Amino acid sequence: MKGGVIRLFEKLKKVLASAINFKKIPDSKSIPTDNFGYNTFKTQYKSTIPRNPTYRQLREFAKNPIVSQPIEAVKDRIAKMSYEIKPKIRGRKYSKQIKLIKNIIDNPNIDQTRRKFEAMILDDILTLDAGAFEVCKANDPNHPLYLYPIDGATVQHVIPMDYTDIDGYKYMQINDNGNTYFTRRELCFLSKNNFTHKPFGLSPVLKAYDYIRYYIEGVDKTNEDVSTKTSGMLINLGETATSDEVDKFREYFMNEIEGTGRIPIVGGTKGLDTKQIRSFTEDALYQSWFNLLITMVCSAFPYPVEKMINVSADRSTTEDFETRIIDELVKPYANLLEDAYNTHIINALGFGDILEFKYVYEDNENLKTKKWDRLNNAFIAGTITINEWRESVGLNPLISDYANLAGDERKAVINKELGMNGFNGVGNIKDTSDAKNKKVSEGGG
Repeated sequence: MKGGVIRLFEKLKKVLASAINFKKIPDSKSIPTDNFGYNTFKTQYKSTIPRNPTYRQLREFAKNPIVSQPIEAVKDRIAKMSYEIKPKIRGRKYSKQIKLIKNIIDNPNIDQTRRKFEAMILDDILTLDAGAFEVCKANDPNHPLYLYPIDGATVQHVIPMDYTDIDGYKYMQINDNGNTYFTRRELCFLSKNNFTHKPFGLSPVLKAYDYIRYYIEGVDKTNEDVSTKTSGMLINLGETATSDEVDKFREYFMNEIEGTGRIPIVGGTKGLDTKQIRSFTEDALYQSWFNLLITMVCSAFPYPVEKMINVSADRSTTEDFETRIIDELVKPYANLLEDAYNTHIINALGFGDILEFKYVYEDNENLKTKKWDRLNNAFIAGTITINEWRESVGLNPLISDYANLAGDERKAVINKELGMNGFNGVGNIKDTSDAKNKKVSEGGG
């Protein structure tokens, strides 16, 4: 009986704790995605959604296997990257503050991890150049901020923008209750390419879309010119062909051969002969068009075209591709998230003057070797300390009087302690014998 009461009491405690924790989770003002079918906003404010093509067309275009590969390359690499919260003041740890910030970043809300959260934001930035999330305050000392991802296409910039009022409305959203407004503290909007004349930029997916559209328009214009002009080829039936035979062959070719893929068979000649009447080159088989399509998409991001076209590559070439992807594609978008975390989490909590969020980039083997050689040479030359060397290669610092001394300074301290070169002793070597130490301890000399 007593055990049953205890179990009931423990269950009641869990229910009450769950209810209390639930109240600590803040409500969101925003709608997570476009549930109301607004692909254009009919207000006095300028929309962040590209009008041509629409954001729905861009999202469908981004699902194409060729376009999605560089998108996934960015999302996967950033999601797998480690990060660190670095103190801005050397020698200080700020362990409690760093633990609090990591709890927010690793668990932005009750439904998502950092990787899922970042993947959603990056997808909107790469597709629309419009990533967004809402920042909500909570009454939980261990998790004071919650981050809710928002469909970037639903967010509008309030025009004209007030750069002086930190609490003024900067963004808005249309929902079933009308317009919802947000301050720059309540909503984070991420865009890689920014302009003074409009609040949103130009995404890689839109660039690829425009590249392909411009090319197709050019091809259409060329085809139109060809169809309205004289053909560049003719077929000669020979000097003995009559007008009636020419008309019959023309009718036969137009009705039976063109557009069917059939092999035309004609008679009345001696022997069996074949003539090529259309091109069998790579251009005619559309292989060059496929490679051109890949090249246009890769140029828009940028992304190594060799990673998408089948080419043999050795280890050094593969490492070069990876370095290019990190430097030219991953880092610019990782920098956007770094700024977002520093502004809307670290600065918002009042830690901006002491802490900073940074992603940790893993060097390839070639760069690791060069970095190792450079650090070793610097340590041998005496320009860095052993602890600076260890920190640079990812090792914990040593607890030693010599570990934070560099070069000549370290040698001088060691020489002084060992009595080398006339320091603290007789001759060149300090007397460390038991007799000497005993005599000193007895006060004899």
